[in-house]
Amino acid sequence: MTRSVPAQEYAITSDEALMLEHMPGNSIVIVGAGYISVEFASIFRGFGADVHLMFRKPLPLTGCALGLHSECGLLVHAARLC
Repeated sequence: MTRSVPAQEYAITSDEALMLEHMPGNSIVIVGAGYISVEFASIFRGFGADVHLMFRKPLPLTGCALGLHSECGLLVHAARLC
């Protein structure tokens, strides 16, 4: 079952992110806490975007040091999704 998400028409998959010809804007939201999400967050941050990483777990990349996320310049948000 697919959930309806506000502004869903602006969302892209990781495969689609690899095909982008230019930065979509100065700010980006990435949803997920796994390696792929964090890797894309780091890539977009490296391109100069303000990156907001949203996830349901207490921390992204369970088992990594807490400071790692802030040292990379990522803005992390633990979300409560219904």
